[in-house]
Amino acid sequence: MTLKLMKISAMTAASVIAMASAASAETKALTVALPVNLCLANWPFYVAAENGEFAAEGLEVTMVGLDGSSTAIQATLAGQAQIAATAPADMLAASGAGADVTGFYNFYQYLPFRLVTATDSDITSLADLEGKTVGITSAGGGEAIYMRSLLAHAGLSEGSYEELAVGEGSMAASAITGGAVDAHSASFVDEIIFGGMGLAYKALDSEGYPATTGEMLMAQTSYFNDNPDVIEGIGRALARATAAGLANRELVVTACGNAAPHETEDMGFTNAVLDGVDALFVLGDAAGGQYGFIEETTWAAYKDLMVSIGAAGEEALAAPVSNAYVSAWNAE
Repeated sequence: MTLKLMKISAMTAASVIAMASAASAETKALTVALPVNLCLANWPFYVAAENGEFAAEGLEVTMVGLDGSSTAIQATLAGQAQIAATAPADMLAASGAGADVTGFYNFYQYLPFRLVTATDSDITSLADLEGKTVGITSAGGGEAIYMRSLLAHAGLSEGSYEELAVGEGSMAASAITGGAVDAHSASFVDEIIFGGMGLAYKALDSEGYPATTGEMLMAQTSYFNDNPDVIEGIGRALARATAAGLANRELVVTACGNAAPHETEDMGFTNAVLDGVDALFVLGDAAGGQYGFIEETTWAAYKDLMVSIGAAGEEALAAPVSNAYVSAWNAE
């Protein structure tokens, strides 16, 4: 089975959102905009729904998979969704453009990108990429923003290297092996495909790059402030579902098998994706064993970096993240 991230049509998204608004008066309905229509990449949401965690919190949650974080944010700002799962750079771009939004609940503990090169390459550090060509999927993708900010943090300005859009997966692998690029900004999905193709590669050390959240939840600040029961409930449901899914993969396979059967038809594919995704949910030391926690010092450093390289406007420096519900999310 080949990996294909399916876009949801505007008509389908509108239909799903309309159904979410028809929930019974006994529950609070909300729609969550996800940056990719792939259950396996977002499985805590689907495990929480399958196991009744959302229902236990009085929530009826509809997940809508869209085409990237920026699209998920746009749906939230337009009122088509109440919460978005977003890459931090895209939230900062929205905030820098004037959106009043608040980030909360660290969903991916780590950024899902790495800069990689062939194992036998002479390139051993980021500094070695000066004067070289670095592959990206597309100019506006999250991996491109990551690559630019990573190299800027390492002291390389955009003019000191060339970036080349080569596509993803097998196309990126061919660009590496064929010498079209010297390195590639790869997502964990790219790395799964590289491994399946037998491409031998190594990751370059990020050398002190701010280890901020890889993906978080975001809402308009007014919604975040006015709906504490929703914010508390969705975080607690996700925390419990994440812990359960990491302890028992069969829960994840069952949930995604019911929600998106085609994603579990080839268990080799399924397990390869989950091996990559699951690592993003494993708590680091800074979390102190608490799901959802966002390390605010690192977040501040990441904001400074994004603004300094022009990936976000100066208003993004005030973009808040909240840990106010961390204790409640992790309550037994």
